[in-house]
Amino acid sequence: MGSLLVLVLSTCILAGLTWKLVREYLVKSPLDQIPGPRSSSWLAGNIPEFYDKTGKHYYQFLEDYGSVMKLQGLLGLQKSFMNQVKNGPKEIDILHWMSRTTLEIIGQSGMGYSFDSLKEDAGSADLHPYSRSVKRFGGLLSGTHTFFITSYILPFAAKLNYPRLKRWIVECIPSQWVHDLKDIVDTIQKTAVDIYRTKQKAMIEGDDGKKDIISILVRANASAADEDRLSDEEVFGQVASLTFAAMDTSSSALSRIIYILGEHQEVQDRLRQELFEAKKNNNGKDLDYDQITTLPFLDAVIRETLRLHPPLSIAIRTARKDMILPLSKPIKSTTGDHISEIFVPNGTSLFASIYGANADPEIWGEDAQEWKPERWLKDLPEKVEASQMPSIYSHLMTFLGGSRACIGFKFAQLEFKIVLSILLTSFRFTSGPQKILWTMPGITSPVLEGGDITHPSLPMLVSPLDV
Repeated sequence: MGSLLVLVLSTCILAGLTWKLVREYLVKSPLDQIPGPRSSSWLAGNIPEFYDKTGKHYYQFLEDYGSVMKLQGLLGLQKSFMNQVKNGPKEIDILHWMSRTTLEIIGQSGMGYSFDSLKEDAGSADLHPYSRSVKRFGGLLSGTHTFFITSYILPFAAKLNYPRLKRWIVECIPSQWVHDLKDIVDTIQKTAVDIYRTKQKAMIEGDDGKKDIISILVRANASAADEDRLSDEEVFGQVASLTFAAMDTSSSALSRIIYILGEHQEVQDRLRQELFEAKKNNNGKDLDYDQITTLPFLDAVIRETLRLHPPLSIAIRTARKDMILPLSKPIKSTTGDHISEIFVPNGTSLFASIYGANADPEIWGEDAQEWKPERWLKDLPEKVEASQMPSIYSHLMTFLGGSRACIGFKFAQLEFKIVLSILLTSFRFTSGPQKILWTMPGITSPVLEGGDITHPSLPMLVSPLDV
């Protein structure tokens, strides 16, 4: 009976996918006139190149077709570091520690919950299962199959309101990759439930004065009218989303900043000097919010890294209705006409290139693709000011914009500055001998050249400062 049910469901799914593919390739679309790269595969289209984790095709597409193109679809940190380098310089996985650090920061400041003491090494039982799981999550969700699943399988599965059946189907699939993802999702869910239950218990016991996000949410939800109240599952989803979003992109950004500073020692020294001077002017005390947020070179290094190396290189959106998309400048169609707007049919997948917007030479100038923190220490080019980029941060799309913009972008900026101010005034970071590749699209993550792409890491040489 079970085998028959799986067969029937598989047949339905296959039929639905077949129709979607046939419709995409045989039915004429107003998007046909948009130029784009030739399909490298009748089955996979441009998706293998677009999802190539090295990013080489991604950059080439931007160079060849500009801002609009059509793609073919498928068928305790400081002490922890000091303990490790007390006997001299040591190679340390920066990504591992930044992941643990950002998780603990959002845990304590945003949820009143501790994930990690930040005392032990990578193999310690002290490391929270959530941290282990999320680190692998991005690596597993890579490649063409990810696009296929998110674009074709998940939308179909979301319409089936039979969670036990869907769970049973997943458990029957003979794929280690699927089961690894299932275990990761289970860990994320269990962590969200634990946090929520802890807050509920605190409220019942009268300890309801905490001001973290989740405590406020639990109190507000408990006092809301029945029609406005979130279900437990919806609250679990909010907790999981906030935790994941605040950890993965932040750890990627911090790791990238430290990596770049390791390659630019003169910039690292200049930044360190600014931090030492600020602390000296504050009588040797730690910097407060106003002091650390107004350090010009620290701010410039962070802005320039987030401009040229956004943690999320693309944002995928789906049109929910037929719409007219205006273009900032006309493009030449496949028929030779110049068009300034595009009719986008309902259901069209749109890939917005965050990197393409942030590093557009027509906006930022000929050096747009060069890392130059100094550009933020003077007036920005007039074209940047006039670009009307729909963003919430420095004319950049790094944190997106509009109703889907990152709600934690101010928190992230402060987090970066605090972590860097602590680490750079105690340690020197130097690039290791291994070549590092930064995967994309999706959340960028560092991997060793020739290494396992599902296990990102960033080994760097860390040494204590002789001050």
